[in-house]
Amino acid sequence: MSVVARPVHPDRWNPTTTTRKVGVVIHDAESPDSSAQVLCDLMARPGDRANGSGGFYGASYHAVTTNDPADAPYVQVQGADHGPFAAPPVNGTWWHICLPGRASQDRDGWLDTASRAGIRGVARFIVDKAATDGFPIERCSTGDLLAGDGGYCGHVDISNAWHQSDHTDPGPAFPWDVLAADIAELLGPPTEDNEMAKAIQVPGDPAIFAATSALTAVWMHAGVDTALHELGLVELRPDGSAFACSRAALKGLELIGPLPDAGPTVATDFAKHTP
Repeated sequence: MSVVARPVHPDRWNPTTTTRKVGVVIHDAESPDSSAQVLCDLMARPGDRANGSGGFYGASYHAVTTNDPADAPYVQVQGADHGPFAAPPVNGTWWHICLPGRASQDRDGWLDTASRAGIRGVARFIVDKAATDGFPIERCSTGDLLAGDGGYCGHVDISNAWHQSDHTDPGPAFPWDVLAADIAELLGPPTEDNEMAKAIQVPGDPAIFAATSALTAVWMHAGVDTALHELGLVELRPDGSAFACSRAALKGLELIGPLPDAGPTVATDFAKHTP
């Protein structure tokens, strides 16, 4: 099934300046498995709900899975500068992807041919966006979300965290384990050519770190930013200081050496480590 993207109607999004997203929210369309093109067409139409100010709005997403990995695993219909009306209050700060299906589906329903392909599309989208935005490729709980962590989650998790919507998609039977396995397969084993295999020795610090995901920004302490910048793992501001971000980005690094007793280090800020 070839899915043709159309421009999303202005009723269905607000502009946002948060182009580096915190993670990916997964939605289902509450529609049949074959409805990817219908969903794209719907997002091109004017809004169908009154906004209380004399205008209208309608739901939308950044991307839709095609359910056809031979064609393309997903179609992106909006860029990072668009905040779709998808899952408040994170419309503009997270990516949003929708796959055809219903929250009421059982596990077998999610693992049929069409839905299985859609899950692979979601996995591809998560990996692609983590590579550009640097968020950790981990599933977020409600507690993680409220703590400001990033990663990926369902619309239901956003609803449970902030109670600004009552949506429960993608449903209690959604196979998160299958999605995680698809993501792991896409990432592949560490190699010398990707960040997952790079060891970082901070000058004057006995801690050794290895990147476990594509990372573009981390919290920095004195003496760390230069070493990481040379490996292409952070961006520097014009004044030479490292680009700062949330604690969640630190999940992109994993400690593989001993936890240092002293010295310039980010070890104590890590969400996970292996002494």
